[in-house]
Amino acid sequence: MGPNNTQRFAPQPARAAAGVLISATAVAVVVGWVLQFPLLVQIRADWSPVQPDTAIGLGLAGIGLLLAAWNRYVLTFCVGALTASLGGLILAQYVFELDIAAYLALLTGWAASDTLQPGKMAPNTALCLLLTGAALSAIRWLPLLSALFGVGACALGAGALLGYAMGLDATYEWGSLTPMAPATAAAFLLLGSTLAWQNASAALRPAWRGPILVGLGSAAMAMLFFHALVTREDAQIKASVDATTYRIRTEIRTKIEERTSALAALAREWEDKIFRWRGAWESDARLVLSRSPGMDSIEWVKRDGKIGWTYPPDADHPALALPTKTADAGPPHEWARPVKFADGARGLRLAVALGDSDEPKGWLCGVFRSRELFEAFSTALPSGYAVRVRSGKTTIYDNRPRGAAREWSRTLPLQKDLALSLTVQPVPGWLEQQRSVLPQVVLVAGLALSGLLVWALRAAQLSAARARSLDAEVQAHKRVEQRVRELNVDLEDRVAERTAALERTNQKLTRFASFLSHELRQPVSAQALWAELLETQYGAALDGQGREYIGEIQRSVRRMDDLITGQLALSEASSTPLASEFVDIGSLVREVTADLKAALEEAGATVRANDLPSVRGDSRQLYQLIRNLVDNSVKYRRPDVPLQLRLSSSPAGDSVEIVYEDNGQGFCPEDAERVFGIYERVGSREISGLGLGMAICRRIMERHGGTITAEGRPGEGASFRMRFPSPSEEP
Repeated sequence: MGPNNTQRFAPQPARAAAGVLISATAVAVVVGWVLQFPLLVQIRADWSPVQPDTAIGLGLAGIGLLLAAWNRYVLTFCVGALTASLGGLILAQYVFELDIAAYLALLTGWAASDTLQPGKMAPNTALCLLLTGAALSAIRWLPLLSALFGVGACALGAGALLGYAMGLDATYEWGSLTPMAPATAAAFLLLGSTLAWQNASAALRPAWRGPILVGLGSAAMAMLFFHALVTREDAQIKASVDATTYRIRTEIRTKIEERTSALAALAREWEDKIFRWRGAWESDARLVLSRSPGMDSIEWVKRDGKIGWTYPPDADHPALALPTKTADAGPPHEWARPVKFADGARGLRLAVALGDSDEPKGWLCGVFRSRELFEAFSTALPSGYAVRVRSGKTTIYDNRPRGAAREWSRTLPLQKDLALSLTVQPVPGWLEQQRSVLPQVVLVAGLALSGLLVWALRAAQLSAARARSLDAEVQAHKRVEQRVRELNVDLEDRVAERTAALERTNQKLTRFASFLSHELRQPVSAQALWAELLETQYGAALDGQGREYIGEIQRSVRRMDDLITGQLALSEASSTPLASEFVDIGSLVREVTADLKAALEEAGATVRANDLPSVRGDSRQLYQLIRNLVDNSVKYRRPDVPLQLRLSSSPAGDSVEIVYEDNGQGFCPEDAERVFGIYERVGSREISGLGLGMAICRRIMERHGGTITAEGRPGEGASFRMRFPSPSEEP
């Protein structure tokens, strides 16, 4: 078998142990019923026994738990559905008052004997079986729901056990129905707790298991308190119904005795009269009828069972049935029989013997209509109660509403001598008034507190994890800070080395610039001189092609001279030490325009400089900056448009911004960065220049701690924004 199959069918010890224990309990109970061994069925004589159908249900649940322990989930589902069906069938019998005698005979017929007589499964046991079966059916696909069902079964079992321990029979006995046995309660406590713990552990991530399981335990306690409060209310209602039943019986018994006494008095009076004549008897009967509400007529029944006469004569005469004689006694002196009138109404014939001998001479009977009789007793019925009166097995009066809860009915003998019984039942409206919302409030509050407890525990876990994370971050930050300090020291050393290297490089650049200035210029100047002498002395002897060659030599020499001059200027802008002084930009503009007066006049230029500020820097390089900008505008002017130059300034936070604008040829916006490149020329190639002017401007601004940006408008001009540090700051 491969590793996957081994893991799949590996048993789960907790479920296996619980399944074995519960199955063994069920087998022991079945053996106790079969062998008639009470100790295996009923631990104590005053405790309820484990019923045979309960043992079958527990056996199914134990088998389902064993199957789940070996991950046989399809079989577990089938066994769980069978267990739930068994519990649901019993619950339906209780709720809908179904007749399932054949089912009971099938499940308990093998257990009946003279020693132990099986009964019906308790309703709370049936509910536990339903919850357990549902939990087993959902154990594979809905483990969290299965855990909730397990919590319900666990709570019911724990509540019943606590009831046995504390003497609260209402926790394990619902009304007058079959109580749950303590062994059954212990089995469901084990079953429910195993299902709840195992399924919650399987359904939840490790971080949530602890809080959720604590929450489920709290929810189970809330259900226990709810059940305890409900059972306490039920016990109080039961006591109230019992007390009211006895009071109603006493009141109705007294009223019936009054009717019987009135008939007995009439019978004695009639016996005492020497002359019995019908007129006097009818007068007395009329008086008794007027004082006895509900009495329809009075009859004289002869000893042979025939009716002698009746008052009133036209009264309805229901069929007469005399009581049967017993072997050791004659007919009773007082008896009662149910009657049915011609209109279908139910009634009662109440008879009193004529004569005191053992053999009555006849009977004086009062025929009552049940509705009128018992409605006349309405003063004896408290509001919220309904009654049923039976004579033998025949119901003669019943005003109980349909759909009322039959489990609250209380039946007592009304008159044993007359074979009358009374059933008293509270109506639903009265029951609703007796119940309070406290159990529901406790349940909802308990469940809410369980949720809050889960949230609080999870929040505490997250807080602890966050604290550990913060501590780790603090330690990491400390290590980083230490590393930063080490790197700073190393960086300072490197900066010092780089600074020294940069100074050496600048010195080399300075020497190189000096070399360019002195060594390269000399041969270039010599070439220019020789070219000029060649043109002067021998120009006439050369043809047109030769003079063209001389012109190309002269242009190349001038370009070489311009390159040397540009490189010197760029080197000077990059490496020459800067002076730090306040420089008036307005004065520099005037100086530049004076130096370039001829070129500006040729371009028809006008220069406007309004209130330019002073900045801190090197006046010589800033002069070069302004001059390069003006030279650039003159070169790239539009031939047919007079050149206009404008310089303005505005504060920009902690810096000073100077804007230089012209109305020349301009450039495309996407070329705004190209204009500052070395040897980059944006615009017409016919205009002379090396493409170093703007590069030198940016190098000067960078060395002064500022920036310069360009904005081009093709055919309209260009603008350059120069941002200098505040004059109070070091450049």
